[in-house]
Amino acid sequence: MKVLLLLCYAYGMLFTVAPIQASEAKRNTSAAPNFLIIITDDQRYDGMSCAGNSILKTPNIDRIAEGGMRFTNAFVTQSLCAPSRACILTGKYSHANGVLKNSSRWKRQPILTDTLHEAGYESAYIGKCHKGTNLLKTKFTHWLGFNGQGAYHDMGLLDFDGKKVTSKAHTTGRLADLAVTYLEKHCKSPFCLFLAFKAPHIPYEADSKYTSAFSDAQIPYPPNWDEGTKNRPNAVKVAPQVKDLDFVKGRYRLLLGVDAAVGKLLDSLTRLNLDENTVIIFTSDNGFFHGEFKLWNKRFMYEPSIRVPLLIKYPKLISETKTHDAMTLNIDLAPTILDLAGRHSDEMQGRSLEPLLTNKDVPWPKDFYYAYYEHAKKNSSISDNGIRIGAAPAHRGIRTERYKYIEYYLGRPFGSNEPNYELLDMLKDPHEQKNLYDNPEYHTVLKDLRARMAAIRKETNDPTINAEQ
Repeated sequence: MKVLLLLCYAYGMLFTVAPIQASEAKRNTSAAPNFLIIITDDQRYDGMSCAGNSILKTPNIDRIAEGGMRFTNAFVTQSLCAPSRACILTGKYSHANGVLKNSSRWKRQPILTDTLHEAGYESAYIGKCHKGTNLLKTKFTHWLGFNGQGAYHDMGLLDFDGKKVTSKAHTTGRLADLAVTYLEKHCKSPFCLFLAFKAPHIPYEADSKYTSAFSDAQIPYPPNWDEGTKNRPNAVKVAPQVKDLDFVKGRYRLLLGVDAAVGKLLDSLTRLNLDENTVIIFTSDNGFFHGEFKLWNKRFMYEPSIRVPLLIKYPKLISETKTHDAMTLNIDLAPTILDLAGRHSDEMQGRSLEPLLTNKDVPWPKDFYYAYYEHAKKNSSISDNGIRIGAAPAHRGIRTERYKYIEYYLGRPFGSNEPNYELLDMLKDPHEQKNLYDNPEYHTVLKDLRARMAAIRKETNDPTINAEQ
């Protein structure tokens, strides 16, 4: 049985590049579409009412779905903050862009704005980037991003003059106000604006107007709550567990603030006559467990962790409310943006979603590769609400329309170098409760999945595939 090796990368010093100078506040009538990309933090796929959530009402986020397309099977290729953002910006898997962990340094490389600038676009990034400020601030016309987690109150945020401004107002609303200011005073069409919220990431400190929301709500427990992790591989049993689901209310309160902020942005686009020619993309960096197997956080390759919301609205391309069930990835967003702007990058590994948006009958991938690199440490960090985070072993896997195969690397601190494996049949077992790895009836399925995963890794130049023992 082969031991799974997930190698870490070493990076050189980043080159210093002079930032792009801001253009004058000027708007033209170019036919090229504008782009508004809204990214939340830790929002799972069903964290909005348009996805069927009966407790959390998100009328403004729903406005993007109305007259747009909601992708019901949108996934991330690594469920972790900084790596997922790097995948979105580069259109490449983590092993290709080099941002394997939250602590990884960005290496100098092209991102989607490099190609957009060549096409006459200007760009802005407002909000959380988690890592890579030194490089990324050279990639945007206006850089108002911040490293790390930031804070919900009393946070210093960059303004358009390059100075930090501190305010007691909630950060979610302040980020939205900065985005509106950009649209009103600083943008020149065509533009690409990224707005990255901290919410609903911990700590669950919502705006005071929402602190009493959901007080009487009953958060439903998932079907696999009672079993916890007792039927999961040893690799999963190390993960922190929760005793109840009260924390979900805190997440929902933060999302009420996000929804209000989205409404403010949509209203501004309409008021400025930008709504008809702006592609709006709404998504999240990763999902989150709401008590599935009594788990909390993300990282693992189970559905609540890797599935995210994905809404795309562009009136010139989509004329009515639609849904699509094709498997889409966070690495598909950058190629999609470039495609809609009439551009292309050979370096990107994702695929443009334009054929799906326009209902073209084209072959589409029926599987994807997932890899998580931030191997657990003995002393996992402690969150401010007392829940341990970071306790997840490095692992990788493949998900098809029906099956999911996962390989966990144990090693230290787990006391063994022997990998753990999971094989799940999601058609028969949608809540991922039964591990079929040792079931002889699935031997052929297992063999095919391993071969397909190896093929994807070779296709995407995964360097670790040649280093296994």
